[in-house]
Parts: sequence; C-alpha cells; structure tokens
Amino acid sequence: MRVFRYFDTKGGIATLATRKMRWASPRSFNDPFEFTPEVKPAEDDLIEQKLRGDRWVHEFHEKIGKTKGLNEEESKLAYLTEELPRRLEQVRSSKEQRAEETRLQLLDTAAKHFRILCCSHTCDSILMWSHYAEKHRGLVLEIETDELEPGVNLVPYVFDVRYRSSPPVISSLTSSMEEFESDFNRAFSTKALNWSYEEEVRISCAAPDGITLDAPLDRNFPLSCIKRVIVGCYAHFAPRVIEEIEEMANQSDYSHIKFQRAIIHSREFKLRFIDRP
Repeated sequence: MRVFRYFDTKGGIATLATRKMRWASPRSFNDPFEFTPEVKPAEDDLIEQKLRGDRWVHEFHEKIGKTKGLNEEESKLAYLTEELPRRLEQVRSSKEQRAEETRLQLLDTAAKHFRILCCSHTCDSILMWSHYAEKHRGLVLEIETDELEPGVNLVPYVFDVRYRSSPPVISSLTSSMEEFESDFNRAFSTKALNWSYEEEVRISCAAPDGITLDAPLDRNFPLSCIKRVIVGCYAHFAPRVIEEIEEMANQSDYSHIKFQRAIIHSREFKLRFIDRP
C-alpha cells in the first residue's frame, strides 16, 4: 500500500538524512477525543458470570477461606452464598464510574503498548499541507508500506481511520479477548467527521518496555520504501530546504526516488506536482 506522510521542513529532511521515522505516542495526538469512546456499562448477567469464575473462587479460598479454616468446597460455598452477592451489589452500584474509568484508561493503555505512524491516503490536501507541512513550506514522503519493515507483514497493523458523527460504543466488561481487541481497534481507529479531510491511515508498532507514555519512538527504515518526495509550493520561502533536497536528489542512494515540487494550479483551488528538472 502507498501512503503519504506530511512533514515540516526540519522533520522531513532529518527523516530522509537519518533514515529514522518518528512513531508517535497516542498521548501526543492533537485531537482531544482520541480514544474516548462511549463506554456501555456491562450487563448484570455478564458481571455475575465473570464473578462466578474459578479465578475468583480460588482467590477467595486463598485469601479468606484458609484463614477461616475452610477447605476448598467450603470456601466455594461461602463465596457463592455470601461473598458473591456482596460483590455483585458493589459492582452494580459503581457501573457508571467503572465505565468512565475504562474510557480514561484506554488512552494510557494505548500509549503504554503502542506507537503510531500517522499517514494519509492523499498527498494533495491543501489543508494537510497547511496543518502538517509547515504551511506548504515542508514536504511529503510517499511510502510503500510493504517495504517499511523488511520481513514483516504490516497488514494486520494498518488501520484506515473511520470518521463518525459520534464516538463508537464499547463495553466496559468484555466476554472474550477477541471482543476486547475488536472494541480497542474501533476506539483506536475512529475519529470525528471534522477530521475526514485527512483520509488518515495508521500503522502501529509495539512500544518497548519501559518507555514513558508520552515519548515518541524513532525507528530505522530502509530508504527503498520511499518512492516519492514532494516539496511544498512555498518552499522558496526557505531556500535552504530546496538546496538540501537537491543535494539528496543527486546522490546515488536516492536515485530510485521521484522528486517533485508542488505548484499552485492556475485555474482551480488545487495543487499540481511537477518533476524536478
């Protein structure tokens, strides 16, 4: 898949020169509604099913039953007849609070375990150039995702962002790991309609152990995955950028890349791309 990554002048040139791509923490995104789905409180029968699980019975026996001199069967009976009703009432009374906690914890969970490369399906969005490419002074890289991580199939880690008028609804208590992953991915890849002009595609990778929640991750990439470099139509306001791009274009390592420049269309509100002489 071909995707496009918008850069300011400094970031774009540094990325090409160092061959390191910066993957962002979800906590650094500029949308305050990232990972803020509507969380539906769990149904009572699902709560009870969870609390009847062997894990909770065993835990009750180890922590309470044994101190009372109960064997495993006696502990199980005491748990089901005395402890379970108390816990059910406690959970039911705090369902709304637990749902809000689930919503707030999603973002930190994502930041702890993932780093994201945010790209786009389009390279000619006037708004994207304005917002993410230093007001048309920066540049755009065309990336072949099949070559971004040699030997790794990235397809399961690539998500097209869906744009909706309201947040997705997920459950605060899922019945299986598959259901949790589905809910998580929907929260991860859903944004408000206001952002639809971005035509965003997200690529995720695992965050290394111990990384702080806000820290980005710089990852090496093979230069072969870069297929095109487009310089903004206002790059002439930063002539050093053009000089550095020209120097790269004349090096053999970059000979496979098509270098282009954006120009303003003379009759329409859109950009055109022309090849360098």
